[in-house]
Amino acid sequence: MRKKPYTTGEFFYEICKQIELPDILDYNIGSRDQDEIKDIEWDFNTSLNFGGNEGIYLDVDMMKRGYDEHGKWKPTFTHLGTFKTLDESKEAMKRMGELAGEFIYAAHEFIEKNEDDFTWTGYSVRRKESICGWWCPTKENAKKKYDAMMLEHDDIVVFDWSTRKEIKP
Repeated sequence: MRKKPYTTGEFFYEICKQIELPDILDYNIGSRDQDEIKDIEWDFNTSLNFGGNEGIYLDVDMMKRGYDEHGKWKPTFTHLGTFKTLDESKEAMKRMGELAGEFIYAAHEFIEKNEDDFTWTGYSVRRKESICGWWCPTKENAKKKYDAMMLEHDDIVVFDWSTRKEIKP
C-alpha cells in the first residue's frame, strides 16, 4: 500500500511503462499540475486531433462524474498527459487511436489491481480478519455502521483511508 496518493503525471508515466508506445511518437508528457488522485470515482476521456500547425495529439484526461447544484450532469476534467506524433498520415491517426484504447485498458487494469492505492478518502468498517467491508464517506457514517455491526460481532474495526490506520470510532 502506498504512503501517498499518485499524482496525475506520476500515474500517466506509470501507465506508459505498461503499454507498448508506438515508434511514431515524438513525445509523451505527463501533466505538470501534479494533482493527487484520491479516489476511483472517475472515468478516462481521450481527445485525438490534428495539432494547430503540425502533427497529431492524443490528450488523456480523468473525468470526475458529478452533478451541479441543479442536478444537471456536470463532469470535471483533470489532465493526465499528452502523446504527440509529427506523422499526419491516416495510419498514424489509426495508431494513435489504438494507443488511446491501450492506455485506457491498461489504466483500468492497473487501478483494479491496486485499488487501495487510489482510495484516500472516507472510512472502511469491517470485521477484523476480513478484507471486505463497507466504505463510509464520513466518520459519523462509519460510527453508525460500526455500532450496528457491533450488535452482532465483537471484532469490528474502522479504517481511516486518509491516515491508513485503524481508528476508534
